[in-house]
Amino acid sequence: MRSFLDTALQEISEFWQQLPDLAQAGLIIVFSIICAVLAGWILTAIIGRWVGKTQTTVDDELISLLHRPVFLLVLLVGLGMAAERTGMPDRVLTMTVACLKTIGIIAICTFLIQASRIVIASLSKKRDRFQLIQPRTVPLFSNLSLLIIIGAGIYFLFLAWQTDPTAWLASAGIIG
Repeated sequence: MRSFLDTALQEISEFWQQLPDLAQAGLIIVFSIICAVLAGWILTAIIGRWVGKTQTTVDDELISLLHRPVFLLVLLVGLGMAAERTGMPDRVLTMTVACLKTIGIIAICTFLIQASRIVIASLSKKRDRFQLIQPRTVPLFSNLSLLIIIGAGIYFLFLAWQTDPTAWLASAGIIG
């Protein structure tokens, strides 16, 4: 005997298969928007409250910064899934997915740059615990983190556009 859940899932699956590809893509977009809003809400409401109980404000700032990239990444994954359902030619689909990946990489790099500045500034204020990071060495560590984040971002952009990063990595080794 089949359970109610099995029957419901079977009916939903049959209904989904009968929908045209563009309707499926539209529903995937709507569902991804709902999931992105839900992920943002979970991040700020639930995790934000939990983190708000700590004595420092660093974690509160990081959670508020994290809201936008999480929302964007969930939305971009949904848009990528929807793009695959539209029946685009392979070349157009590849470029569309690469553009979505580029937006995601930029969002992640922007978050990491802002987060590194907050963390470095916070560590520089605790001279008794972190003697290496002081107010006068903050620019050094900020520039170092910026260099690493942007370098990694460029590397992942090469991968997103299916370009071989070997020449770029070799030139960076020669220059550096």
